[in-house]
Amino acid sequence: MNKIRFTSIVTPPPLEVKPTQLTELARGITTNQWLPPELPPGITIDKYSLPRSLTEILQDLTDNRQTNITLLEWIHCIYNKQHWDEKQPQTKQIVTTSKRIWREANVNRFLLKILCSLLITDYEHKRERLAQSLRNTFPTLVNLQPENLIVQITNYRKQEQFDKIAQLCQQHCLTPKQILSQAELPLRLPNLLDKTYNYIASNLTIWKSTSQEQVNWFLACLDEMEVTQEIKAVESLLNNFSTSIDSQFLQSIREWLSNNYNSQATGSKYYQLSTTAKQNLRKLLGLANYRDFKTLVDIILNKLSLEHWEANQLEARKYFWSHYSDRFENIRILLPQSSLNAIGDKLQKKVDILEDDGSDPTEVCIFDFGDWFVVEFFRSSGSETRLFNRFKHLDIKTKLFDSASLSIKKLRRLGGHVQDHVFFWQYYCEQSLRQKGILPNEGITKFRINSTTSRDYKKQREGLPPPNGQQIADRERKLKRWQEKINSLEAEAFLWEQSYQ
Repeated sequence: MNKIRFTSIVTPPPLEVKPTQLTELARGITTNQWLPPELPPGITIDKYSLPRSLTEILQDLTDNRQTNITLLEWIHCIYNKQHWDEKQPQTKQIVTTSKRIWREANVNRFLLKILCSLLITDYEHKRERLAQSLRNTFPTLVNLQPENLIVQITNYRKQEQFDKIAQLCQQHCLTPKQILSQAELPLRLPNLLDKTYNYIASNLTIWKSTSQEQVNWFLACLDEMEVTQEIKAVESLLNNFSTSIDSQFLQSIREWLSNNYNSQATGSKYYQLSTTAKQNLRKLLGLANYRDFKTLVDIILNKLSLEHWEANQLEARKYFWSHYSDRFENIRILLPQSSLNAIGDKLQKKVDILEDDGSDPTEVCIFDFGDWFVVEFFRSSGSETRLFNRFKHLDIKTKLFDSASLSIKKLRRLGGHVQDHVFFWQYYCEQSLRQKGILPNEGITKFRINSTTSRDYKKQREGLPPPNGQQIADRERKLKRWQEKINSLEAEAFLWEQSYQ
């Protein structure tokens, strides 16, 4: 076998380089003569003396020569004050110098931020980086700047008055994280944040607020909270809400709750609420949604020129659905362009436009009752109610609430259970809703039929009193004509759909 031969590599011996310039620099330091290495042209060198002692720095402070103290010397002073204090024979001198430092912080923002940041983090993390004398004399600064935000927050944290910090947040409409940022304090203060959020969660005054800005502030706080704190806040909110709150503010609260606690949403936090909170949530969402429906009906009655029978029917619907106001989980309002032109900006809730498909104009409200959706046609021929089961019509929610293009004929082509508004319709509609698990509000004993008439209601038995024989006969005659009209309208919708396919 042939052997492989490798060529030997011979390297020259290493050069001996002596650090002559470093040697000269070192010699210069010992003799206080600076001899720096040669630098590029145009680069000048400042000649600094050796760092001053803390005693010299504090003497400048005592003699009102603060301008002689550099930023680095202030940092040196703050971090080493405790060590200096321990070597002083007189307590008075220790306290006096600390008070002077706080007085200087009153006019020196840099010093103020360092001192308050160290003090607040010392209390937050239970450590003592700041000298005891500085912690004890902090009231000197509080007396000088009681309204300064950074001083207020630091003082409240020192005294563990987290309720005061929460009040500051509400006063300035800033979340706890935002107010720390504005005050230029550290954001990593978990104990302060946690206890401030807890106070906001358990001590709500938001329902007495008359400011949209305050409502927005509270919702922003909710978005910053941990889940457990948020649920605590929502529980408190739901157990203390007032039915007299301004509808504009109620709308904001409702939208947030719908987005975050919708019982139908995947991963919803609804199921982490207590039974009482769940009931109050349904009432709150239902109340707000029914208000929108009622407001729309009242505006239409006042703004549109309706036939007498149309106005009566519309008013009867308003009274009928008032008995279900706790059950509305969501609502969508659809208007023909003619109605929107007449109503203008009278309705605060967002509305969508119905496409013109040649049908008689009518307003439409779509109600979400959880397992069922109700489509209510306000007026015109037919003027029916359609009910859709969420589980039998798997994509019905998307079609009813998310579709950007709906028309009367499109809605009728969706099918569903059709409920009439013919003579004595309230009895039959209540029965139909009951069979589908949609029950009136708790405690209902009277059903208002119109502005002057009410009927007894017994939830545990038959509900409303049934019609008598003559009333049934009258209804059957009218119902037959109504059914013929509905059949005709559905046929028109079918033909219309075919013509566009």
